[in-house]
Amino acid sequence: MRPANVTDKQVINAGHVLLEKGRAVTGFGLRQEIKSGNPARLMKVWQDHLNSKEGTQPAADKLALPLELSEELTAFTTTMTEQLSATISDLHGRPVRLAERNAQEQTAQIREELSQLNAELTDAAHTLDEADAKQESTQTELEALKKQLIASQATEYSLSLELAQLQERCLAAEKTTHAAQEAQQLALSQYETDTKHAQAETERVRLELSGKIEQQGEELAQLRERLAAREQSANDAVLVHQQAMTRLEEQLAAQQAVAKERGEHVASLQLEVSNAQREHAALSKSAEEDKARMAGELTRALEALATAQTRTDEATTEAQKASVDAARIAGQLQAAEKQHAELLELMAGRLSAGDKPQA
Repeated sequence: MRPANVTDKQVINAGHVLLEKGRAVTGFGLRQEIKSGNPARLMKVWQDHLNSKEGTQPAADKLALPLELSEELTAFTTTMTEQLSATISDLHGRPVRLAERNAQEQTAQIREELSQLNAELTDAAHTLDEADAKQESTQTELEALKKQLIASQATEYSLSLELAQLQERCLAAEKTTHAAQEAQQLALSQYETDTKHAQAETERVRLELSGKIEQQGEELAQLRERLAAREQSANDAVLVHQQAMTRLEEQLAAQQAVAKERGEHVASLQLEVSNAQREHAALSKSAEEDKARMAGELTRALEALATAQTRTDEATTEAQKASVDAARIAGQLQAAEKQHAELLELMAGRLSAGDKPQA
């Protein structure tokens, strides 16, 4: 049981308050007034207080009873008187001893009921003590729960703030991700467009280069054919010139015997032949130089064709230059052929003139 936390003075004061209110002093009345304590103990303290006052107060004070007790006592006396009267009437004629025995039995029964009532009061007091203990424990738990609730509310508020911040950050991240995706999609679309344009431009340039290379190849083949033809013509002209010179030399050797008489004429003729030979050598040298130069130009044209894929304009310029040079060479060859023909005509005329006196 819990230690007493109600003083005797508090119990006595509470008893007097009950008396002033015109109420009977009982253990539960004292507990109700004090709001705490064991009713049996509170009543015992009050009884001890009353017993301690009996030796000091006058007899009149001892006989004074509270109004409620007086009324209860009067009612009880009346009831008992009526019961005794009824019992005496019922037992009229029975021996006094039987009446006493019945009175003893009733007294014992009353005592038993009082004992049972006291036991019930004691149990009720224990129950109240347990209820007080439970109330205090419940109050302590309630305070702890209130603290936990406050802490939980604070935690919930903090978590709510964190959740709101996280939601804001998630929203911002979603916006950033969406913007990045749009930018990436736009960049990808632009890249695909640029790639298509670049591929189309590359294909166009490739086709253009292929056409130019093919055209340059055809022009170069034509140039080769023309150069080969010119070279063959030059070789044929040189061969014809050599053959003519051989015939002239043979004719000159055959007529040396006849030409002794015409020494001066022959010497002059030999000088002319020597000049013609020098001219022929010069023409042959020029033709060889032109042939070598044409071969060099042909080599350069081939090299220009090898780099035509990246330098189409240069190849075109070189081809045009080669065409101009070929035309010039053709012109030079034509001039040489013309000079050679003129020289042959001159030699033939002079030989004819030299043959006439002999005839």
